[in-house]
Formats: sequence, C-alpha cells, structure tokens
Amino acid sequence: MTLREKSDIPASVVVELLNTAKVDPFVIFDAKSHEIYMVNPSISLFWKPKRPYEPGIKFEEYFFPANEQNTLFVEELLEKGVSIIRCPYSGKDLVVEASRISWNGKRSVFMRINDHSDRFFDSLTGLPNLEYCRIRGENYVEGLLNAGKTPAVVFFDIIGMKLYNNANGFSSGNEFLIHFAAVLKKQFADNLVCRSTNDHFVVVADIANLEEKLCEIRKNVKGTVSKISMDLYAGICEADTDSDILDAIEKAKLACNIQKKKGDKFIRRYDEDLHRTLMLHNYVVNHIDDAIANGYIKVYYQPVVRTISETFCGMEALARWIDPEQGFLNPGEFIGALEESKQIHKLDSHVIELVCREMREQLDQGYPVVPVSFNLSRLDFTGCDIFEVVESILQKYKIDREYIRVEITESIMASDSYIQHEIERFRLVGYEVWMDDFGSGYSSLNTLKDYKFDELKIDMAFLSNFNDVSRTIISSMVRMAKSLGLKTLAEGVETKEQMEFLKSIGCEKVQGYYYGKPQPLKATMEHMETSGIVIEDSNTRAVYSKIGRLDYQEDSPRAIMSYENEKFKFLFVNRQYEEQLMSLGFKDVQEVEDASNNPENPVYYTLHEAEKVAYEAPCEVTYVTHGVYVIMKGRLVADNNGCHIYDLSFRNTHVSAYDSSSRGKEATLPANTKTVLIAEANPQERAFLESILRSDYHVLLAEDGEQALNLLLEYGRHVALALINANLPKMDGFKLIQNFQAERRNLQIPFVVMTDNKDLAKESIRIGASQFLLTPIKDRDMLKAKIDGSIKNAEDLQQLALNYMEFVPGGVILFSVKTGEILYVNARILDMFGCSSVDDFRNYAGRFFKNAILPEDYGSVNAEISEQVTSRSKATKQLTFRVKTANGNVKRVYHVGKVFGKTPYGTIYSAFMSEDDLAMKKYFTRKEAFAKFMASGIATNTKSYDPGYRGFLFWNLTKNSPVLRMGGISYIPKDLEDKYTYEIHYKYLSSLMLQCETNVMNALDYTREKLILDYMNKCMVHSLDISYDVVGYKFTIRSSFDMMMDPDSGDIILKLQNDSVKTTKK
Repeated sequence: MTLREKSDIPASVVVELLNTAKVDPFVIFDAKSHEIYMVNPSISLFWKPKRPYEPGIKFEEYFFPANEQNTLFVEELLEKGVSIIRCPYSGKDLVVEASRISWNGKRSVFMRINDHSDRFFDSLTGLPNLEYCRIRGENYVEGLLNAGKTPAVVFFDIIGMKLYNNANGFSSGNEFLIHFAAVLKKQFADNLVCRSTNDHFVVVADIANLEEKLCEIRKNVKGTVSKISMDLYAGICEADTDSDILDAIEKAKLACNIQKKKGDKFIRRYDEDLHRTLMLHNYVVNHIDDAIANGYIKVYYQPVVRTISETFCGMEALARWIDPEQGFLNPGEFIGALEESKQIHKLDSHVIELVCREMREQLDQGYPVVPVSFNLSRLDFTGCDIFEVVESILQKYKIDREYIRVEITESIMASDSYIQHEIERFRLVGYEVWMDDFGSGYSSLNTLKDYKFDELKIDMAFLSNFNDVSRTIISSMVRMAKSLGLKTLAEGVETKEQMEFLKSIGCEKVQGYYYGKPQPLKATMEHMETSGIVIEDSNTRAVYSKIGRLDYQEDSPRAIMSYENEKFKFLFVNRQYEEQLMSLGFKDVQEVEDASNNPENPVYYTLHEAEKVAYEAPCEVTYVTHGVYVIMKGRLVADNNGCHIYDLSFRNTHVSAYDSSSRGKEATLPANTKTVLIAEANPQERAFLESILRSDYHVLLAEDGEQALNLLLEYGRHVALALINANLPKMDGFKLIQNFQAERRNLQIPFVVMTDNKDLAKESIRIGASQFLLTPIKDRDMLKAKIDGSIKNAEDLQQLALNYMEFVPGGVILFSVKTGEILYVNARILDMFGCSSVDDFRNYAGRFFKNAILPEDYGSVNAEISEQVTSRSKATKQLTFRVKTANGNVKRVYHVGKVFGKTPYGTIYSAFMSEDDLAMKKYFTRKEAFAKFMASGIATNTKSYDPGYRGFLFWNLTKNSPVLRMGGISYIPKDLEDKYTYEIHYKYLSSLMLQCETNVMNALDYTREKLILDYMNKCMVHSLDISYDVVGYKFTIRSSFDMMMDPDSGDIILKLQNDSVKTTKK
C-alpha cells in the first residue's frame, strides 16, 4: 500500500515514514528564507551536512561551508528543475531535483537528491548521455583548465553501423556498441565520455596525445571481425569556459561530417577554415532567395559525347553561384548548405527553369539542341511537388520530355515509399530516369534490382585511379548494365586512354574534361563546334541508343557496321574482331572497309548480297578470302532513314579453300549455308562429291581420318553432317566416329558412311552412323536426298531435345516408342550413368531403358510411360525412380517425360532426368507462372477511344499468330481470321495511326523480329504511345509489352496491354 492509495493516513504517520531510509533522500525548506522544515536522515549517505540540524537552520548553512554559501544555487536549480553537482566529500555526481510545493500552508521548496538517474544515462552502454554532458560538460572543461591542460571536445561517428546490424543482427550491433564504449572509457578513464545518439559518441578530454588515442580507437574499430568493413571518423574542437559546451560539440560534429565527405583522413579539427565554412553556410542559407531573384544562380553545361560515333549527344546542367560579395561559390558548399537547411528544392526548381528557358531560346532561333540532364535531391520531393514543378516548367516553355533527363542517386531510392512512387511518376510519363554515381555506395546493386532505370552514370571515382582493377570493375558494370537493357555513361573522363578504353568495352557515353569543362550554354556550344564534334539529331540518337544495348565485351569477335548509299563503314570493331581480320593479312580495319566497297574485289558482291538478306532477317554467310574460308554473321540493329546498322560477328576458319572447278578463284557461298564435311582420300571422288553438294552447302574437305577428326573437333558446332569413307588413311571411318563421339559427347553430328561392303554398311549404323551409301555413287539425286534427309532428321531430333533443354538442366534421352531404340542422349546422361560414349550407353541401358532401371521400379515406370503414350497426352509427366549406373552405383533420379508424334522417327518419347529435385520444381514453377501470365489482364470491353479503355492481346511471336482476342472484342477481319499475323496487325494499326514523325519512328522499334530479339537478348521493352484519329475521336493508346516463354513448347508469347491515356472528341 502506498501513500496515494490511502488518503486518510494521519500526518504524523506520513512524517514518520518520510523520516526513514525507505524513501529517496530529500529536504524541504522555506522558499524565501530557506529555513529547513524537514530533512530525511538518509540524505547524509550522499551529502554530509556541515552542521548539526537545529530548528531554524537554513539550507545553505546546513550543507555548505561558510565561505561557499550562495543562495543563487537554489534559484538556479529551481529554474533548471534538475541539475548534477559534484558531492563535496565523495567526489561522486549527485542528481538534484527541485520543485516548489506548499508545506503546512507555506511556499516551500522540495529538493530530492540521488546518485543516479536514468534520465542522464544511456540504457545500453551505461555511459552518460548528451543531457548529462550539457549539464556537467563545462565542469569538466573547467577542471582541465584548472589543471593547466587544454580541454577539447571529440565527436565520434562510427561508419558502417547500419550495414553491420543488417548483416549480423541488432544484438550483435548492441554488443559492438557496448564494446566501443568500453574502449573509450579505457582510453579516457578520467574524462567525460558520453553516448550522443545511435553510433555517435562525445568525449571531453585533454588535447595532449589526443590523436594517438584516436588512432588506437580507430584501429580497434577497423579490426572488428565482421562481414562489413567498419571505420571511424572524429571531429575535434577546443573548448573553454566562455563558450557553451553544446556549441563546441556542434563544431566538433561539423568537423567530423566534413572530413567524412572528404575521406582522406579520419580526424579533422575545427579551425579557421571550418569557421569560414560555417559562416559561408549561414550566408547561403540566408541569401538563397536573393541569389535566385537577382540572377546570381547560373547554369553551366558539361557536354556528353557518344563513344561509338564521337558525336555530341547531351549535356548535364550544373548550378553555379556567382555572388557579388562572396565571389564564385563552391557548388559542394552551397548545395550542402541548402540540403541541410531543406531549401535545395528552390535551387533545383530554378535550375530547371533556366535550362528550359535557354533551350526554348535555342529552338526559337533555329539552333540544334541536345537532351539535358539535371540532378534531383531527396529533399526536392519533400520540399515541393517536384514532379508538378518540372511538368509546369516544360509546359511553360513547350519543351518535349525527351529533352530532359532526371538524375537521382541510390540514396534517394533508399528513401520512403512516397519518394520512390514520385520518382516512378517521371518514368511513367516518358522521362528518362538515370542512376547517378553508380558504384559509389554499398547498396547500388540492391537499388538496381528493385527499381527501373534507363541509364547508369558510373561514378568518376573509378576513373580517378585508372588501373587494371578499375578497368575490370568498369567493364563488369557495363556488361551487367547491357544484360539488364540499360545504357551507360562514365563521368570524369580526362584522357584519350580512358576514352578509348570506355569505347572498347561498349560504354555508350562519356562526360569529362577530355571533351569539355562545365561552361555557360553559349560557350559550351561554341567549344563543341570548334572541336568538330557534330550534334546528334533525334533520329540518329534513337539509332545509337539501340546500338548501345549490344555487349561488345563478348569473347567472340563483334563489330558494328553501317550500310548507306551502297557503302559499308565500320562504326566499331572490338579487339577479337580486329585480331581475326589481321590473321587474314589485312593491315588495319580501313583496308577491310576499302575492300568491302571495291567492286573489283570478289568480296564486294558477296557482302552486298548478304546485306540484302540480313536486312530481312539475321543471316550467316561463308565466303573465301585470302585463300581461306571465313564465316560472318549479321543482324539488323536499326534502319535510320536508309542507313542500315548491323551487328556483326566474324571468324577465320583457317581452313584452306579448295574449289575443284575453279582453282585459283575465290569462291563464294549463299547466305545461311549449312556446312558438310567430306572425308575422302580419292581426289577425283572428293571433287565429284563436292561438285554435287557445293551449290547448297558450305563444304569442308579432308583427305584422311586424322584431318577429318581435327576439323570436326575444331569446327564441330558448325558442321551439319559428316560424309566419310569407311576406308580412310591414318584413321578409318569407324574409328573416326568412335573417337569423335568420345571426345565430343555433347555434339550429335550425323555421320553418313560410304562403303562398297554391305556388312560394313550395316555395322556403321550399329556404331552410330545415321545413314550409309554404297559406292560407287552414281545417282546425284539419291546422294542429295540422303544428305538432306539426314540433316533434317538430326535437326528435328535436336529440336525435340531442345524443347526441354532450355528449362530443365539435366540429362536428355529420346527413344522410339515403337522399338524402344535409344535415338539420342546428351553428355549429361553419359556422365550420370558412367558411360564413355553413346554406343556404350545404348549397349548398357538396352531398349526402353530397361536395363538401367532397378527391376523393382521398372514395372511402375513402364506402366506410367505406357499410359502416357496410349492416351496420346501432350502434357508432361514427372516420375522418380532408382537407376543403376554402369559402375554399379544406385541413384535416385527425377524424370520429366513427354510424347512427340509425327517425327521422322515415328512417335518419340522425350525424357529429361536430373539428380536434383530442385531443377524439376523450377520447371513446374515456370509452368505455374506461365499459366498465371496467360490468365492475367482484365479488359474493360469498351472501345479503344473510350476514356479508361484497357484491352489485351496475346501473341505467339514464334508461330506468328494471335492467342486471344483483345478484351473480348474481335477486330480481325473475317477473311483474315485464319491467317492474321503480327505483321498484318502491325500494318493495320500503322495505317490507322496519325502519320506524324514521332508515331512513325516510335513504331519502328516494335516489329515482331525486334521484339523476339529483345526477349532473347533480355532487353527491356519500353511502353509505346501512339496517337490515332478515327471515328471522330483523337486519342492516344499506350501499349505495354510483356513477354514470356511457354515452358512446354519454347514459344515466345507476347502480352500486349493497351490503355487509353488521352481522348478528345472532335
């Protein structure tokens, strides 16, 4: 029971209770005369009285010596409410609280005294807190001064604490802070050590030997064993009794923060330079409105140059403050001051205004313009509606969004969801959003994973220390960006070496003093003109943006070539491509370009014919130059008003060209040619076979078995069929097949064996040949039919395997449902069952795979497969059973099977096996995801020009046919329902849309072929806005493109979502 629970306790009982040690020590005295009315006996435990208690004694007389009695102590204490004093005889801190009360009807003071209060101490570390420091800090300063020492305040900031908590857990983080507090107490045993907030600490100590102590403390922090690298920064400010302790702490904190941004050292003293910085900070904060109103804020522009063409493709807008009093202010100083004072939105809004105003002036005067990027701060989104600010300024000056780029840092994306949503608003209406300073922070990759960007700006720090390590890091960044469909720009380019390196790895744009420093608009434009760097127009910019998606860092030879006015021109050649050209004897790339444009060179006609084919679809051409066969692949990347841009790969086969009909002439072959190897020792027979096949196939020739094997081992992936004589010198045909199958188990090349012996012909089939030919061969048509059929069958068989190979990693087995004969296995199956060749596996497993399955499991497996075959189900079926390998090991395998009918081998059963159940689960997860994908999208079932309209159309891009009707409304003409293709749909919509330049250029990017290429290259497909003028309405449809592959058929399915974003009735 407490006093408050019982109101009728007699006063005498209350007084008796207060006079015991059961309550905190206290004293009650008159508010005016300070005569003591009551004092608790336990007070002597903390504050020993100077005189015995007697009635009428005053507070000061009781507790203080005669020479220290000061009534101001009580008045100051009443004003503060609570204070901390040093006990005169114990030296300990005492927490003294005072309040006014009424005692027996008289105005009195109630004073409580204790040696500790949670209010002044950190609950985790036990250290005093900042409130304690505020009250007692000046006493420590005074004590150091009295001892002849120089007092200083140290502000500590632990770097990496948040990441440490995320990586190791908050309990480990707390343990680290407790340990750090103990380290501080050890180093500053007789000084004031406080915990300020979170990972910030404060120390008041003598400045002598201070830096040595700080180095020891930092060494302890950096030595922390953790997944996260920890560090420490410290700011120092000398203190005295004339200034407030909190002021000294703020100055030490300022020194720490500034040094943290510089990063070269971990200690910084507050000195005159920092004092000037503080004064400038205050000047900026108080004069930003005047600077904007009086035109002191200027915009300087730094040019951005495209590497592949060295054309002028953009600028970054940078704020400059030229003040009549302060002169040219450092951007780092005034931007930081405005961010700290939460006024940065004023500067950024004004910069956007100036950019659009100057751009409009350029356009009105007929001068060309390029896109301009500007930076947004996190505080822009809280200080104003920055999206509406930008939109209103663009509307005011009639500037198209394609000319404005928004740059943000990863720290913005780490902000709250509101800011993330606001940034996404920019992207949704058509602004490009760039990630600035990529790679400068810990969370760059996480930010990239969670949010969509159009371009990455690689932090200039990677070029400031340009070495092998930075080259590797930058190369990896560029390659990763391309795999995500992002463009790249490198900042801080200052040398030709840096520029050439960035171009060689495919970094699309560069910015830095190598091409120009930041200057006013007029000076920048004049500088670029005198430098001879041409300004890109919008069409060229769109073309080069597509080229920028290509990854030039592949190990294979890659080049970009343009074809315009019947002239080829190399825009880019990577190192591997150049090496392949030099291996032919060319002295440089220019010589190759000259040969390609010289009608007297046989290559001229081959390449011009190939260009016509490549313009329609990706192609491969094999031709002879410098006496050897070379292979070139090309695909159209862009068509810019008749300038065709191609992505090329190239390889010198190092195989000598042999042409029996025209020795000495350079032969050419049609595009998209398959390669056949002829291995025949007799020159006349070899020439005869070549003459039959040359018109349809690229032919490789071998005179003996060893030469044939070497060609197959080197070029096997490009060989469609090997036509070999069973009786070859150095290595016979049978040995050739067996050796190749042992060396290249993952390649399934069909062999056609020629022999004059029927028994050998049958034996050839047993060891792995797909066909045989009895010699002498006289029927040309029969030879062609055998070759064509074998290649076709092999391709069909391979395609059956590939239907699953793309999705389920593991082994592949195809066998005939009728005979049980194993038709195909891949290398993974041979590894799984311990077999050295396909023939070994066939002999071991037997028909229907019976010998490999444990007898106790075979019955159920055979029944399941038989039921699947009998029902003619096209669905996949998953089984699990045990198998026995050739070396006697028993394994459990997971099997997905499917039946394929109407193949050249009859009905085929395709089985995929894996020892990993996870692979199978992933396959079925893909199936479930695909089913949801096909079921997604709720249409409005309204007209396309109706406000709020939404419709969907699913296309099978692989088979080129619609899957579902858009929104339940069929607009496909009845006579075209069975043959309505994506191309017809594309042309139909193109005929309806407004024939303006923007519509026409935008639509060029969305052909069926380009969509398939974008999917295969994992490139992001941006939404498309097209305007129409039909049936009395002007309206804009936004089409969004989402693609997914059917896990069963491998077909690419497009989900086309159409939304009406603007409708006007005429």
